[in-house]
Amino acid sequence: DLHLQGPWTDETDIQPTEMYLVGLHTDYVQDGRVITQILSDPNRALTQPVTQLGEVYKQLNASVGEFGAYTLTASTKAIESNTPGDREFVAVNAALTGLDKQRDALAGQIKDELYNAENYGTPVPNAGLQIGQAQLLIAGARALAAAS
Repeated sequence: DLHLQGPWTDETDIQPTEMYLVGLHTDYVQDGRVITQILSDPNRALTQPVTQLGEVYKQLNASVGEFGAYTLTASTKAIESNTPGDREFVAVNAALTGLDKQRDALAGQIKDELYNAENYGTPVPNAGLQIGQAQLLIAGARALAAAS
């Protein structure tokens, strides 16, 4: 049984990490983040809790992250449900729409904060709060998947 150690990443993290390592930046905000866990000397803005913020951002925003997996499970269960008047489907769909709107707003804020920290060394003073908000959204998606 092989267990790989290391940070959870996806393809969108490659370009921001490469750009950071060569000292360049894009003029647009990418969906990925710098993989701070592999840096030997990150700028001061990329230390904890910004590394943890980047990790939870991936779980919140990546289509195969925890949030995406839980919402897919809830959606699939709702589609397969057979309640009168499609009551289950309608309720789960409404809940998913609410979660998606909250996720989009928070992920957009985090993405901007990470971009500025990575490219300009701008501190992220609300990282702890944003981590908590992201964890609550993921927990909400998990609860919806379990209840559907």
